[in-house]
Amino acid sequence: MMLPKDIAHFFVEKPKNHTIFGFPEDFDALPQEHQDQIFFLNSEASKLLHNYVKFCRLLTGPPRKPFDKSNFREIVEIALPEEEEDTKKWLYQRKIPFKNWVFILPNFSQHPVYLTWKMVVKYGYELFFADDLVIFDQSGNWCLVYFHEDCLYFGRHITFNSEIGYQQMEELYKIREQFPKFSHPLLPKKDT
Repeated sequence: MMLPKDIAHFFVEKPKNHTIFGFPEDFDALPQEHQDQIFFLNSEASKLLHNYVKFCRLLTGPPRKPFDKSNFREIVEIALPEEEEDTKKWLYQRKIPFKNWVFILPNFSQHPVYLTWKMVVKYGYELFFADDLVIFDQSGNWCLVYFHEDCLYFGRHITFNSEIGYQQMEELYKIREQFPKFSHPLLPKKDT
């Protein structure tokens, strides 16, 4: 399953309620350069991202044990460091380029966020607070999970063959083109 290349049509204005970046005034207090690297996404994107996580098997267990060897070859589990600088260092050591754009999918009904990995490293200590988070990029080759009991989980080198999954999704979309009322759990719902 591929995520859309034009992610911008899922962008929404900064929410008027609390987000993973705090209240609107907290977000407004961020430097403009940082705000320009953080985009909130709509509910359609939320559904798409949840389907993507499920389809690509980024998570295979409960929040306390989200990964196993059936989805990632490399798995790291740590307690959230007490010091902000230690959290930044650990995130930096994941060797994800700062310029990479990633998704944050909060567990509760908050808006998903599209931002650079640099912003995850910069604000990770603040992000890892109360809400369970799933962070990943379009490669589907790695995933970071924050569990609200101050646990971080990182999986890399996915074992799921996304090419097979992609081909299956393409077949489902072709069927939908021929039969517009066709539905499948992996396909997003059509607007009526």
